[in-house]
Amino acid sequence: EMLSIYKEVQLHGELSLKRNVQRLVAARKYRDMNKMQRSFGLRVNKAGDCSGSYKRVGARCDMPMYRCGNGSVIYFDGPSNQWRMALKPAEGEDQFTDRAVYCSAPATAHVNEPPRGGWKLPDEERGLLPKAFFTKGLEAKGVSKEAVQSIVLKVVHQDAEGKMSAFRRKGGVSFDEEWAKLEDAPCEASAAWQAGVEHLQESLMQEFGVPGAQVVESAHPYEAKG
Repeated sequence: EMLSIYKEVQLHGELSLKRNVQRLVAARKYRDMNKMQRSFGLRVNKAGDCSGSYKRVGARCDMPMYRCGNGSVIYFDGPSNQWRMALKPAEGEDQFTDRAVYCSAPATAHVNEPPRGGWKLPDEERGLLPKAFFTKGLEAKGVSKEAVQSIVLKVVHQDAEGKMSAFRRKGGVSFDEEWAKLEDAPCEASAAWQAGVEHLQESLMQEFGVPGAQVVESAHPYEAKG
């Protein structure tokens, strides 16, 4: 009699579905609503502009789709068999194109939800420096012009707008690995890359009229909310 008034009950000890359970009853919302229309939430961290809280908003390619308050979406792309995070598109642009994709992860067979790991970031998110500041940083660390030119040939690429940039990693080529090939390298690869970052920061401080200022990176005291 008493059990009937409780929404939830805990039983300690052995429990046999055959002897002790008469029936399993699903909540009506799971019977009346298609599974692709139910509301579920996801939380994404360390994904740049795609970070935040996501809510289920429908389906795409017969798999659930999620949207964040900042306009980003997580969806399944059937042709590539990948889960994708896409940034909010510019006005008039399609959000479900390769251009809008921030990162992606391979889908797991027979699993209809995004994976918790294995997301691949685009090359530019792993580290990107304008060529001029990249070379200045290497030269400031005492790297010879010949060695600088050798590294530039491996890690500097031109984009569609003609801008030349050094990538920390791109197309299987890593700056750290190329740096390790130098004989008597003057410092660690991370320090050499940071030298280029500092030259870029100094240039920006000059541009904004605050020469000598310092750029400080710190964690926000509160988590971002979608």
